[in-house]
Amino acid sequence: MTKEQLRECIIEACVVDHSIDELATLLKKSPDYLQNFVIPDLVADGTLLRTKPSHSPGQTYMTNPKLDK
Repeated sequence: MTKEQLRECIIEACVVDHSIDELATLLKKSPDYLQNFVIPDLVADGTLLRTKPSHSPGQTYMTNPKLDK
């Protein structure tokens, strides 16, 4: 799976909020990889939104409802 395909899968999955661990299980990827290399880019460009303040325990992510598809 390419990084772009992975990004698309995360965007689709996060219509309902998910934690890094849930996403890692769904996508069969390392939580560390998602947390360090994929999720930050999606948050930075506004594609994903944090559901809690940054670095909160139990952080989950959801797809930005204003995202143009």
